[in-house]
Amino acid sequence: MRYLRANAFDPIPASRMYIDTLNWRQTFAPALITSASVEPEAVTGKCYVNGFDRGGRPVLYLRPARENTTSYERQVKYFVWVIERALKLMPAGVDRYVVIMDFDGYSLSSAPPMSTVIEIMKIFSNHYPGMSACLLFSTGC
Repeated sequence: MRYLRANAFDPIPASRMYIDTLNWRQTFAPALITSASVEPEAVTGKCYVNGFDRGGRPVLYLRPARENTTSYERQVKYFVWVIERALKLMPAGVDRYVVIMDFDGYSLSSAPPMSTVIEIMKIFSNHYPGMSACLLFSTGC
């Protein structure tokens, strides 16, 4: 259903998008990403599930100022790992999550390359369409 919603209920692009996601899941293998393999990305708290909102939706909390590595492939895997954890934590009847991006202390010197950011955004939009209930930006929470 989310692929149909993301494509204005046009079944042809929705089915293409769904097939692309099936192929991506087979090659990227998000189910095989282990916590140990992405642990170096997690130690600073740059991205994690931070409880639930009043509607029971998981809250993804991102803090780009806490970037700590240059393993951009692992960074992408870490973000996918966090999204997959959020999906597993969703209670019955919940199909979306909330994203909070906290830019407190952020600087371009600690930012990942734009190519990594674009890759992550493509994964969010192409393979997890319509799952973000809202996106909030902050300069300190």
